[in-house]
Amino acid sequence: MAEGQSQTAKRQELLFTVPLSDAMRAPQMARGDRAVTVVRDFLVRHAKADEKSIRIGASINEEIWGHGGKSIPKKITIHAKADAESGLFFAELAGTPFPSKEKEKEKEKPKDEAPEKKGAAAKKEETKEKA
Repeated sequence: MAEGQSQTAKRQELLFTVPLSDAMRAPQMARGDRAVTVVRDFLVRHAKADEKSIRIGASINEEIWGHGGKSIPKKITIHAKADAESGLFFAELAGTPFPSKEKEKEKEKPKDEAPEKKGAAAKKEETKEKA
């Protein structure tokens, strides 16, 4: 590695196997929530990322909650990627592609047009316009 590269360049993409045994010690109804917290804490510790800068992907969430909150997997394999521009740290299930930046930009665009009113609210406006 060249001397000029920073530590974030070293850790562009990382592969982790996260044990969820700590979440199994939680009460049955809280295991799903606890598993997400375990994944986030694991990334803080091993990827040296700030807790607020970690973004856990939908694929990890679906894997944890796939069989319900009571029945979580024993461990999951994830890959994480640091984004140098935004300073965020994205994590997805291993084998799942990261979301593209174009999709994120489309989600951020506000809708200019107000949705059409349906039902009783539309009928009230029609009666007001006629009167």
